[in-house]
Amino acid sequence: MNDRLRYDFEFSWGSTYARAARLIASTCRVGRVLDLGAGVGSLGAAVETFGFSYLGGDLDPANVEAMRERGRSAFALDLLGNDVVDQVAAEVEQGPPIVAIAALDVIEHLPDLDRTMRVLSDVVDRLAADEPPVLVVSIPNVAHYDLAAKLLLGRWDVTEVGLLDSTHITLFDERRLDATFVGWEELGRADVVIPDTEQQEPLGLPVFGSTTLRDHLRSLRDRAGRHGSTYQFVRAYRRATAESTAASAVSRTRPFLSVLTRTRGDRASLVETLTTLAAQHDDDFEVRLLVHHSDHAVVAEVEALVGSFTSSFAERVYVHHVDHGGRSAPLNIGLETARGRYVAVLDDDDVVTSDWVATFKRLAAESPGRVVRAGVVAQWVERRDDEVGFVNVSGFEAMYPPTLDVIDTIRSNRSPPSSYAVPLGAVRALGLSYDDSLRVCEDWKFELEALRVCGAASDPAVTSVYRRWVDGGSAAEEERQTWIDDHERVIDDLDAAPTLLPPGSLRRIHRLYERIESLERELGRRGPDDLPHREA
Repeated sequence: MNDRLRYDFEFSWGSTYARAARLIASTCRVGRVLDLGAGVGSLGAAVETFGFSYLGGDLDPANVEAMRERGRSAFALDLLGNDVVDQVAAEVEQGPPIVAIAALDVIEHLPDLDRTMRVLSDVVDRLAADEPPVLVVSIPNVAHYDLAAKLLLGRWDVTEVGLLDSTHITLFDERRLDATFVGWEELGRADVVIPDTEQQEPLGLPVFGSTTLRDHLRSLRDRAGRHGSTYQFVRAYRRATAESTAASAVSRTRPFLSVLTRTRGDRASLVETLTTLAAQHDDDFEVRLLVHHSDHAVVAEVEALVGSFTSSFAERVYVHHVDHGGRSAPLNIGLETARGRYVAVLDDDDVVTSDWVATFKRLAAESPGRVVRAGVVAQWVERRDDEVGFVNVSGFEAMYPPTLDVIDTIRSNRSPPSSYAVPLGAVRALGLSYDDSLRVCEDWKFELEALRVCGAASDPAVTSVYRRWVDGGSAAEEERQTWIDDHERVIDDLDAAPTLLPPGSLRRIHRLYERIESLERELGRRGPDDLPHREA
């Protein structure tokens, strides 16, 4: 099949050409459009509908002839030649100014991306009149779900046309596209979205259709970014009018742990929390101190408190004023700004032992990529209306399991936030965040979302103290029905996608069912009225 037939697609208003034409019409004044690597000039019909004139350049003489047969201006153009800019300039100098340049399904076919971008930049600069022409490109997306899913099965199926066209040389996902167009301003996008592509052949692969595996992988891909079904990126750019003169940020080594601490400026409790952080044996961490719904005077007091610590600690504490959102808003700001490899939450009324960071770090080294969890105890405290703020009214209580178990966590939240740390890479890759629409249970949902993908590694040694308020604290601020409602919401949300369970879970589930069946048989023999019960 020659290239003329290979890319002579029938025009439709849902096509890449129509999308590109709409971008041109929405970003340019009416004028002439230059189509580089034009093929048979399919873009011409679309731009002419919007009142633009058309000029196409292509390497294949048959394509040039086809464009002329259709009444369109065309010329021979080798984008790999040494005189591309001069050749293009000579062709366009006799006609109206060029207001837009199209390179549709072109860039991925050329071998040297840096050279290609230099040529496109030089052409745009050479043809600039009152303002530089808009550049419109279309580029296939190799981060499409269909390609990722097949690759998991060991398949990389090159096809005649499509996502893995046999003539594609340079491959793009959106990150590479954005990196390629640094120095250009994006004016608009009209991406082609096709959930089910030619890559779903052969039929019957378990990563497609309605299989459980497909549902799980699709859920992961959708969480990881919005382009799992994007077939082609169709974008319009304009050369930046001036290069940024801002100095690049000084590169800093990423710490192991980012600690997120919510506060409203309660000095008594915050001093104790920060003191236990300053006393860590391993200082490979930063603190994101998130001051929520407080005025600027409170923020200034918090900053002054941080400044009262030694500089070696204070310089690793970053104060953020968060004046919006519910309980979760500060934590989400923390997730966005965190630089650590792992992230943990330590509220301003909890404290940690001096090996808290070191324990997480060791577990992460032993089990890379897993949620890491250490032992935690509870302590009851009571508020006081003086500078002390609160007083302990109990010793330490072992209210929580010594290790983190996924199945137990599905039943209820068994791990206070200070007891575990989550890989920040997983948070960013999967788009995890705290659900600010929940009034309670937001930390439990976040923990479960991470656990069902990452699994867990635990050390029962106690490294944190979770403070529980005699008057209930934040828990008492919400009615019991709120807890019930949000608990059910979390289960419903997570139950909408498959959940991975760690090895050994099947045996545990089997035993749980055996126990249930045994109890049901016992109930059947004796009846509920015969079961032992406590006196009222």
